[in-house]
Amino acid sequence: MNVVPYSYELSRLIQQHRFAQYTQKQAFDLYHAPNVLPLPFDGPTVITVHDLSWIRYPQAHPPERVRAMNKYFQPGLERASLILTDSEFVKRELMEVFGVKPERIRPVLLGVEALFQPRSADQTRGVLDAHGLVHASTCWPWARWSPERTWRWPCAPSCNWRPRLESASRWCWWA
Repeated sequence: MNVVPYSYELSRLIQQHRFAQYTQKQAFDLYHAPNVLPLPFDGPTVITVHDLSWIRYPQAHPPERVRAMNKYFQPGLERASLILTDSEFVKRELMEVFGVKPERIRPVLLGVEALFQPRSADQTRGVLDAHGLVHASTCWPWARWSPERTWRWPCAPSCNWRPRLESASRWCWWA
C-alpha cells in the first residue's frame, strides 16, 4: 500500500533532478544503469537487463512497479548504447518482445570466484552471531538488508522466525 500517492513518480523525478545536477558538474565518459531503468544522460549509456518478469509475471510485482517498468523501460532501452543481459535467454526475449537488434545486446554470464565457497560453522560464527543469525545449509536470497541496517523478511513483523544462513563468504548480496 502506498502512503503517498504517486510516490514512485515523485521519487523518479527527484532522482532525475539530482542525477542531472551531479552529471553536469563533472565529465563522465559512460553511464551504467544496473537497475534496468536508466535516467536520462548526455552520453553513452549501458543498461543491464536481468529478466522481463514484470511482463511475464506481473502478478509477482507490486502494481506500481509494473506501471513504472511499462513507462520507463522501453525509452531507456532505446537510449542505451549497449544492453547487458545475464543470459542468452534474456537476450532472445529482448529481441522477441522489444525488437532489439542482436548486435546491441551482450550476454555476460554470471560467474563465481573461488573465494565464494561453503564455510563451516566455526568460520561463520563471529559474523553470524553479531547479526543474530544461525549457521545452516540454507541461504534466503529474498531477504533484504535495509539502509537502517535491519533485516527485512517476507513474514509478518510479529513472526518469531529466526533466519538461517550459510554464508558463502564475508560478502553477500541479497536480492
